[in-house]
Amino acid sequence: MLKIQQFFFLILLFFALPFCRNSQSRFSPGIYPQVVEKQDQSIPESFETSLYYQEKQEALVQSQCHGHLVLYMGRWITITRTLFSSVSTPLFYEGAEKLQGSVSSADFVLDNLAIVIDGKLYLYSLTNEKWTAAQGVKSTVTTVSTLQCCFSKAKACMEKSSSVCLYNRGSVLEDQQVYLSKDGGKVFTNLPMAPKSTEFVGGVFIMPAVSSFVTMKIHEHSKFSLDYTFQGDIEETDQEDMPDPLSSTNVIQPAGLRGELIIWSPHLLVYSSFHGRDHCGLHLIGDEEADFPPPESTIVQVATDNSERIAILTSNGVLYYGRTWQSTRLVRVSSLIDNPKKNLMLFTARGRLMLIQVWKDQSNTIRFDTRLIEVLLEHTMPPVFDCTLEEFNLAPHYDKYLYFHMDMGDTVTVPINILPLPSCQFVPMEYDVTQVEYLKEDGTLKASPYENSLATVTVDLKYRGVACRHLRALKSHIIMGCPPKKHLQISTKGNACSKGIITQDQLMNNFSYVIPKAAYDPLLQFRPGSANSNLHVPYSFTEYLCPQLAYTDTPWIPTLEVWNNNEFKELGQTDFVLYEVNGMHNYRYLQSAKDAKCVSQPQNWTTMMRQQLNGLKPNTAWNRGNYMSCKDKNGPPLTDPEAEYQVLNPASNNRILFPNYNGIYTFKAIVVDPRYSYCNLSTTFTVYVHGGVSTKPLSSLVSRIVILFTFAAVLLIDFFLRQHSQEGSYEHNFITQLYANVCQKIKMLK
Repeated sequence: MLKIQQFFFLILLFFALPFCRNSQSRFSPGIYPQVVEKQDQSIPESFETSLYYQEKQEALVQSQCHGHLVLYMGRWITITRTLFSSVSTPLFYEGAEKLQGSVSSADFVLDNLAIVIDGKLYLYSLTNEKWTAAQGVKSTVTTVSTLQCCFSKAKACMEKSSSVCLYNRGSVLEDQQVYLSKDGGKVFTNLPMAPKSTEFVGGVFIMPAVSSFVTMKIHEHSKFSLDYTFQGDIEETDQEDMPDPLSSTNVIQPAGLRGELIIWSPHLLVYSSFHGRDHCGLHLIGDEEADFPPPESTIVQVATDNSERIAILTSNGVLYYGRTWQSTRLVRVSSLIDNPKKNLMLFTARGRLMLIQVWKDQSNTIRFDTRLIEVLLEHTMPPVFDCTLEEFNLAPHYDKYLYFHMDMGDTVTVPINILPLPSCQFVPMEYDVTQVEYLKEDGTLKASPYENSLATVTVDLKYRGVACRHLRALKSHIIMGCPPKKHLQISTKGNACSKGIITQDQLMNNFSYVIPKAAYDPLLQFRPGSANSNLHVPYSFTEYLCPQLAYTDTPWIPTLEVWNNNEFKELGQTDFVLYEVNGMHNYRYLQSAKDAKCVSQPQNWTTMMRQQLNGLKPNTAWNRGNYMSCKDKNGPPLTDPEAEYQVLNPASNNRILFPNYNGIYTFKAIVVDPRYSYCNLSTTFTVYVHGGVSTKPLSSLVSRIVILFTFAAVLLIDFFLRQHSQEGSYEHNFITQLYANVCQKIKMLK
């Protein structure tokens, strides 16, 4: 029985095999696991790498804009967003590259953490936690530095925050291993250094001014100097001794956009208050002649904040506290700090000094032990006298202004309140301060009026020192550039509505006008006879209001007004140009190049339009970026002194002359003088030209009827005068002359 069952099973299996093969061929290959494995999915492999700080001494990097955001670098790398008030976890690199995880430098840039791992820069997004490798870097790098502008989202401020320096510390300057990014660290280009310099790169730091940075150069015989570069002009300080190797020398750039630098190492502490152009040592109050640090100790940590506070911790546990800026003096805090190398320091937003110790538990959670230190000045050595001021602040109306926009020629006045103690005799004094800056040029460098820049004005008391630690130096940030609400508009005085030429009701009631084809060029190239038909133009009263009024054959120039928001600033007394937005060209200018006393060939609309590479666009063809005054001797030679001078200025005699024409023009005025304003000022307005004699021909039928009736009337008058007047001969001659004059007028109408 068993053999029979086995026999039938073999038969069924024999007949089933073809069906299995056919069924396999009928299905899509994608449904079978073995086929999926053979397909190339092109999924990039992702690696996870733990990160660690390559230096033995732990370090903190605090965000310049968000004080609660801090990076810890030690045996682990971690970010705290709560100023160590909660636990954290180690930071891992996750990406397509297989790394060792050695971190040499990091800094916060906009919404990212820029961190150098294994000689390459990576951006770690603080929002989506994604890693991105920087582009454009062609060599190994060690250090990243940036300067964050935190008080505004204005263009100049964001451009400064987006600038990142990246370099190989210790490399030779002529090796050109310094890079600059202007997009927050995504793409870098080479930042040229001295081509034949044998000094070494100690550091490169971005300064608040446009195109300015400081380079720390390491010279032979253990010396260093600081080079301040501003738009290509270099200013170098004297060389100073460098007692420790470069690997143990640190440079801090305090937040606040004041251009400060603090250089420190175990045996060195140097402060620069003015963009690296000067530097000095810090000393103890009462012992200004002694060196700092004292011979029996070395510096292990330095902490600063954006309010000129500084704290120094030495190897023997002594804590020093002081102020930078005007008074670079320190006091010694009486209490000692245990285990100074394990206690990290930073200042809180309220100016209190925080000590932090970092450790990791068995669950791989990073924990922080923190301690706040209140510096009591009466317990310092030497004791510090009380502050003589109760108040030192901005006037109430100005305390809300953290920054100002300043255009060319603008001034800013900020009142300050100073209230001394009742027991303190306070004698007001008045000073006249004049500061003169000299800009050196080598013939190829010129200061650019087209760039925005930042400045920080700090007002401080000369002898405030550490005693008045509750009073901050007063700062006002200034954006030297175009105020965001500054604009140009046309004067509303003397318009056509106020003179009764036209009414607002007419303009608001679907008003339109016609431009004859002989009066405009549809491509705005000022070509007579280029239009094939008349142009019908609807009038927008909401945009232009009532048009300005001008008269035929009367020299005319528009009156431009400069406004900032809703505040009138001044009349636009500067060079500007006009073009008619519909292409009308039946007007001319009063002056020629010779009349305007040009020394070079003046620019004009025709040549400026032809020089455009992106099509004929008058909005961008002629502006403050490409304008050259004909009074500039460096311009093209004057070859055509009779050429029309097309630049207007209220202070000159050049004006617009309109032809024998009644109608509306729509002009756009563009300020082209680059030294008048950082703004691209322009406005569009309309002009009603009045006073032209109509030259519209009468129809043939009307002309014949007028001539017929006129001739009949003259004959009748002549007949009656002959019959009833004794002086018929005289009247006949008069009528004949009258008839001749009438015929001549009729011919003119034709």
